[in-house]
Amino acid sequence: MYERVWSGAVEGCEVSLGFNEEDGLFSYNAKKDGMVLRDRHCADPVDAGLMDGPGVEWDGKTPLLPSASEIKFEGRFAPFHTLEEIVSGTWLSPADWPGYRKAMAIDELSDRMTRIARSYAGDRAPDEAYMNFGLIDCPKRLNAIFEGPDNRPNRAFESLFTATGYKEFALGKSFAYSDPYLLADSHGMPRQVVDQIRMAANRGQGPLSYRDAVVSLCRQSRLENGG
Repeated sequence: MYERVWSGAVEGCEVSLGFNEEDGLFSYNAKKDGMVLRDRHCADPVDAGLMDGPGVEWDGKTPLLPSASEIKFEGRFAPFHTLEEIVSGTWLSPADWPGYRKAMAIDELSDRMTRIARSYAGDRAPDEAYMNFGLIDCPKRLNAIFEGPDNRPNRAFESLFTATGYKEFALGKSFAYSDPYLLADSHGMPRQVVDQIRMAANRGQGPLSYRDAVVSLCRQSRLENGG
């Protein structure tokens, strides 16, 4: 059963945030004139794009919850100041979360990262919020969930730090990348990452497209590393 964490009027809508101590999930509900506009469960409202924060864009339909720093939690949640404190203080610490919640957290983090990366596709340089989330906040949260970087599943690492280019920004010219099935949309990736992939594959062949560069690098990896 969901207990109310906060409720209030936002953009002419009645918006509420709840928390279920049985499964550790939050609920977002938005109503207008008594009609439910949106009702969703999530592991983290900010990562899910339901609460204001870096990488969260308003869809113009259902309003975002104000950031946790701008509101005061209600009832027994009043002593807490962040969503993380609510989860660990009333339910379980990240390392003890059941598999379904860890999986949901990874998916939401990946979606948030993709939204941020999309806004930096092209020539726009990443700002401090982008870097802090990708290089500091996100790894810290993954370490808390999996008790260290060595225990992170490949899916968590690859989806969060490869496709969106965070490793390229963190490590300069040396970064890991994997797209053997050519599923990535190069137009939605930071330009620096696409350029680095093309340069890595260019061995006197002249300028290569993103697709040709990935094919060349995959072929080279199979020959040299067996995969």
